[in-house]
Amino acid sequence: MAVVQAAIKRRKIENNNGKEYDHYWVVFDRDETPSETFNNAIRVAQSIGFQVAYSNQAFELWFLLHYDYVSGPLHRNQYANRLGDLIGFLYSKHKDTARIMFQVLLERQQLAIENAQRLYAQYDNGSGYRNPAEEESSTTVYQLVEKLRSFM
Repeated sequence: MAVVQAAIKRRKIENNNGKEYDHYWVVFDRDETPSETFNNAIRVAQSIGFQVAYSNQAFELWFLLHYDYVSGPLHRNQYANRLGDLIGFLYSKHKDTARIMFQVLLERQQLAIENAQRLYAQYDNGSGYRNPAEEESSTTVYQLVEKLRSFM
């Protein structure tokens, strides 16, 4: 909820300064967030017009999907080792690693989108109701990436 609240505050400041945007996104992962809190953050963001790029459990799932279709529970503590094996160097959350990751993963982006779509669809029961906190592992980061790619 802290990310959503910060985004709401930022949008108000920007609107007060005469800036309005066509798209507003919040990006966060679940980590150890309780189910109700995680789902509520998504609902609140969507109810005020934000798009949500979430990952359950961690953002690094998106990175893994550039290499493999990853389905089912995978604790976030396992992501770094698995990523390191795939990318050939020690993965960390340091900002310098993030810059490198973009370059390493860029050519595999379409595969990641397809894997993420397949994973997301796996939890669609046709009712229109989703429970993102129970959809482990899943991510909607691909939706943000597709939107960004549409501007290129």
